[in-house]
Amino acid sequence: MLNRSLVVALMLSLMLNLAVVAGYAYERYAAGKGQRLDEVAAALQLSANERAALVEMRRAVFAGVRDLRQASTQPNAQLRRLLATSGADDPVLAAALARIGDERSRIQRDAIARLIAFRDGLSPQAQQRFRVAIERRGFLLALFGASSWGLPQAEE
Repeated sequence: MLNRSLVVALMLSLMLNLAVVAGYAYERYAAGKGQRLDEVAAALQLSANERAALVEMRRAVFAGVRDLRQASTQPNAQLRRLLATSGADDPVLAAALARIGDERSRIQRDAIARLIAFRDGLSPQAQQRFRVAIERRGFLLALFGASSWGLPQAEE
């Protein structure tokens, strides 16, 4: 009797855990990008034109990240080879790190410039909501579509 009760409890626990993992996976991967866009648009109360500008900003930033990923394949492979054989003070290693860092910095500067242009294109009311929201942890990631945690809710 005790063994049967333990098996039932274990099965219920396993099903609950699987349901939680499946729900998380669905939110993260299946519903994620569109839902996060909707959450940001709702939090900032964006007009249709402002929402379109947000979509365009994200597209441009993602294109830059994709380009960085493609451009850094060879330097990253070189870096891994150098890490296997070089010392910390090797000038070739330092140059490889500098090239990778410079490209990442360029992409970050571009993303920030696009974010500022997006902010400046918002209505005064949306700009005010943006200034409040940007202080919230996780909003910047949600703005770029990386996370939905910490989004402020729009006031009704």
